[in-house]
Amino acid sequence: MSNKSVSDPVHGLIRLGQMESELLATSAMQRLHGVHQLGLAYMVYPGAKYTRHAHSIGAYHNATKLMAALKNNLGQTAFEKFAPQSHVQNCSVIALMHDIGHYPFSHATEHVIKDYFSSNTSGNGILVSSSQNSQARSGSIEGGINHEKMGAYIISRDPEVAGVLKKYGLDPEEVARCFRGKNPDFKLLGVISSDLDCDRLDYLRRTAHNSGAPYGSIDVEFLIEQATFDRDGNFCFKDKAARAADHLLISRFYDYMQVPYNKTAVAIEWSLHECLKEAFRQKRIKPSGDAMRSLVDNGEWPSFDDQHVMSIFRKMTEDAEPRSVLHDHLRAIQRREPAKLVATWDTLRFRRDTKFSGEPVISDDVKDTYSAHVKVRDQLSTIVKTIADQCGLDPKRLNAWDAKVSFMKDGQELDNTSQSEPEYYAEGVHLFDAVSRNAGRIGARQDMLIGTLKHKYMSAVRLYYLPHSSERGEMDAIYENIGKCLRNAMPRPTWAAA
Repeated sequence: MSNKSVSDPVHGLIRLGQMESELLATSAMQRLHGVHQLGLAYMVYPGAKYTRHAHSIGAYHNATKLMAALKNNLGQTAFEKFAPQSHVQNCSVIALMHDIGHYPFSHATEHVIKDYFSSNTSGNGILVSSSQNSQARSGSIEGGINHEKMGAYIISRDPEVAGVLKKYGLDPEEVARCFRGKNPDFKLLGVISSDLDCDRLDYLRRTAHNSGAPYGSIDVEFLIEQATFDRDGNFCFKDKAARAADHLLISRFYDYMQVPYNKTAVAIEWSLHECLKEAFRQKRIKPSGDAMRSLVDNGEWPSFDDQHVMSIFRKMTEDAEPRSVLHDHLRAIQRREPAKLVATWDTLRFRRDTKFSGEPVISDDVKDTYSAHVKVRDQLSTIVKTIADQCGLDPKRLNAWDAKVSFMKDGQELDNTSQSEPEYYAEGVHLFDAVSRNAGRIGARQDMLIGTLKHKYMSAVRLYYLPHSSERGEMDAIYENIGKCLRNAMPRPTWAAA
């Protein structure tokens, strides 16, 4: 059947097979036109409004090019030894549908669902509250499910999607199994799930193009051309790609700090979190796994997008007390009146990573480990009420926000993963060693900048205040009063409003 093509601002002309064209036409994939990749970041970067639909097509394009490079570098016989045609087809459709299970506002909503049901999990991506945990293990009560498990459910249960897959001879259940990384023979997992996969290779360039942030100037085409398998069929890149991979990983770190973790973007996302939690509490949105799956079963999932949730927020605004904290959070995300940054304690710190032989031992001094981050975060969280009392502020308007941002997954994230498990190679970045013909971790390379920086992370701790509209002209005085409390109780901030 004839191929179709899409004109893309990042990759140019992208050619689609007939099966991929029909998958894109399903309601579940068309829904992604209404889900912004970067949530509400467009309120800070007006051009950053691209959707998960556009990104999905870009990821598919990268996946097809990565598989073409694998075949070219290995030869058809060696390539087919590790990647039979059925796996190639599975990889192609998974790349296209990898974001099909994302909630409105993408990761922000998923994080709120996780917090809503607590951080306890029953396995397989099911998030449950601690009080429900024992029952959840038996499957009688469950909380929310992450977007990967949601995506696998859609692939296997949505009649449109499953119908297209079956039409072209693919088993929806097997596609869903590969989608979740549950097939140990699926050697193409690294193409769709790794630190340099088809998803991330599109994300960085697309975000740079749409936001104006300059961190997408990376040699993606050269990287893709160096894709290969080692002698055991583990996805990796030729050694000549080392510098380009090093550059991309570092660029991605700065992209994260500049776009998703921009001070105003974080403030707006805090308000989004608070509004979502209240929508859950008021039962305007039901976040349980059963409720989400029922949207798929009832054919309502395609309408569950960003605008659907924003319409709920508009109704909540009509019902909220005008001077309430909730009302101001709702205004923050509808009229761009976000919380104000008061002070930051953003610091590059060491993380413990001493388990790999042949690598330098990193200091276990408490100031150079994750415990330092936790100490500053807990210290700030503890004094929030004191600040509110001394300054006459509502403690619900103060937010002690924190995040730990690593340069890559290499290191501690792979400590407990055996090299025999597919996740070990799928999660990290590996380079082909022409002598041993095995793939080695880029983080173990002492000639790579990332080899040193993988031991570090950004410890980001910030204090925000959400003023009422009547207070926005008095922020200098509020900054000064809060600053006095901080000077007596906290380490010196890296930045402060006063």
